[in-house]
Amino acid sequence: MNPKRLLLVVVILAALAVGVRLLSRAGDRGEVATPVPAAAPLLAGDPEQLRSLSLFHQPAGRFVKIERVSPGAWQVAEPFEDRAEPVVVQGALAALFADDWGPAPADWQARSDAELGLEPPRLVVEARFEDGSVAELRVGAPDLSGDAHAAVRAGQRVRLGVRTVRILSRPQEDWRDKRVVAQPNGLQRIAWEPAEGPGFVLQRRDSKWYLYQPFSAPLSPAARAGVARMLGARTEILPEEHIRDEQIERMRAGDTLVLHGNGPPQVVRLRGGAAWSEGRPFLIPVHPEDFAVLQLAPEELRSPLLLDVERDEIVSLRLRRGADELVFRRQGDGWSGPGGLVIIEGDRARGIPPDPMKPYLEDLVRVLCEARNEPRRPVPDAPPAGDLLLSRALAPVERGGQMILWWPGPDGRSLVAVPGARECVPLEGPSLDTVFDDLQKEMQRRAQQ
Repeated sequence: MNPKRLLLVVVILAALAVGVRLLSRAGDRGEVATPVPAAAPLLAGDPEQLRSLSLFHQPAGRFVKIERVSPGAWQVAEPFEDRAEPVVVQGALAALFADDWGPAPADWQARSDAELGLEPPRLVVEARFEDGSVAELRVGAPDLSGDAHAAVRAGQRVRLGVRTVRILSRPQEDWRDKRVVAQPNGLQRIAWEPAEGPGFVLQRRDSKWYLYQPFSAPLSPAARAGVARMLGARTEILPEEHIRDEQIERMRAGDTLVLHGNGPPQVVRLRGGAAWSEGRPFLIPVHPEDFAVLQLAPEELRSPLLLDVERDEIVSLRLRRGADELVFRRQGDGWSGPGGLVIIEGDRARGIPPDPMKPYLEDLVRVLCEARNEPRRPVPDAPPAGDLLLSRALAPVERGGQMILWWPGPDGRSLVAVPGARECVPLEGPSLDTVFDDLQKEMQRRAQQ
């Protein structure tokens, strides 16, 4: 054998021998570096059927109980009644119904519960389910590595990761919901009713908020950011003292925020740097700047643009006038029109001239996306001459798109408005009736070629 190869084999065999010796010593000590993932969750049972969760912290003398009030919503039942913090609850459920635990080391069998810190336990978790069954977890002292704790699940000793123990050992105040608005992602309408001055109503469409009353209009980017900040507002202090009757009367005389979602509306009273959610027995301090968007007048909330869509978002457009309809879809760098007509970009290097229809359509999209929401005038009494839909989908659909109605204007331009609006604006460029005629004639001419 080659001497170099022989030396390499000797080194490998020596390393394997050392590794086997180290593993045998670890086995003699009965220690495991990390919990071995098990096939079963830490607690038996269906988490969707969990009714309540109680946590007893023996060293600190703390007790926390949370109860499910509806699908996805929890409340703290003891030591005080309040909404529960969703992130904390979900973290606890994820830890309890995961499989991040391992078998107890062999040398634990010779040790008593007291030696393992299980009698009395440091932490007891009691889970009650809708069918009346109860699952219990008892947590003891950490092992020598500090990476895990002794625990008992279903009457069996196990080795539980320290991260799970930390999640379940949160202070009582961490379980309380510090948000001013509950379940903001499920809201569909916001009504602002100030004690003085004009209010407004916001409506959610898809993932964006729009002004709904006193008129319909997209919100400006700054206003949308303000709404997001308001819905995400949190308090730094959650008092334990219940609100008094005189404080309730004072708050009810202030400004009111009514938030509509899937369930009953939330009513939040705001006054003097404090907020009170009806149904929540605490008066909490808030940062006034989190609610600065409520101080804007409706005119200050609206976007300066007529439509709420970007040019590069448009995938298709549809024009309708009476019984006639024209549909165009983006296809590569160009468009496709009625009857499979292809409107191409062109390629000068290959001698393919650009299609004059492409810039015509691109200019139409640009003018619509850049249309300003001024100067405004009342919508005509007559029915609209037609409508135009800018869509984010290949098949033009109103959901997720932007529709405008148009009327002939007195100066040759079209008057345009979004459906439901009380005001319209003149559109720059040729009238949409002229655009429709030009496109229709060109489509007919090409179809005859």
